[in-house]
Amino acid sequence: MPREQLKQLLGQLQNELDQTRFLDDEARAMLEELHEDIEDVLDAEKQQDDPVYATLRERLVAASARFSAQHPTLDAALREIGTMLGKIGI
Repeated sequence: MPREQLKQLLGQLQNELDQTRFLDDEARAMLEELHEDIEDVLDAEKQQDDPVYATLRERLVAASARFSAQHPTLDAALREIGTMLGKIGI
């Protein structure tokens, strides 16, 4: 169940990204890379010893901190994704 919820949250994050006009190119690229990496992990293309897998939650926390003031909806979505990753053992 958490994997399905995580996929739904990723869809919500993508919607938020599509609706957010005030992201610089660097921030948008960072979020898109996180999204792709999470999809890869969920599709089991990455192994636990892969560096992308190992740093995924830390990168989510950093992204959440970056967006907390200016983009609270992105922040909330990123925090929820981090929680869901923890529930599936990432």
